[in-house]
Amino acid sequence: MVRPQAVYPHGQHASVVRSYQRRTVANSAAYLADELRPGSAVLDVGCGPGSITADIAERVSPGRVVAVDASPEAVATARRTAADHGVRGVEFAVADVHALDFPDATFDVVHAHQVLQYVADPVRALSEMRRVCRPGGTHRRPRRRLRDDGLAPRGAGTGRVDGAVSARRPARRR
Repeated sequence: MVRPQAVYPHGQHASVVRSYQRRTVANSAAYLADELRPGSAVLDVGCGPGSITADIAERVSPGRVVAVDASPEAVATARRTAADHGVRGVEFAVADVHALDFPDATFDVVHAHQVLQYVADPVRALSEMRRVCRPGGTHRRPRRRLRDDGLAPRGAGTGRVDGAVSARRPARRR
């Protein structure tokens, strides 16, 4: 089976990395702040240079934070960012959001900031993020519709997915 490929037109040019390094939970992921509790397990998909990741790690300490990106260069930069911020215990990996290498229901929070517009199959990526999110957990991205991002044509049936991306994953019924 051929895997979809991500398309990231910006590369890791220094000017792009500099602008992304100024991102924090407060200025770029405020929609996530209330979900970040000490001891939580968080997956940051498309971590880029790791500035949001470092902020997440500080907020959930002593929890677990895993940061993944399709770009080895971005992962290397994210490692340096965490070290520069004195953040310890973050796991970094190169990963494909279409096939995350984690068991089902691993994370309390799954976060993706500026990711879906660059992946080959956004619905599949969202499905993977939901799969690794624990029942009762949350998977979040900035609140916009896939159609608004140009990722799905009108009438593509994305409403259910769009409504789910910022919603709490339902807990399993007993």
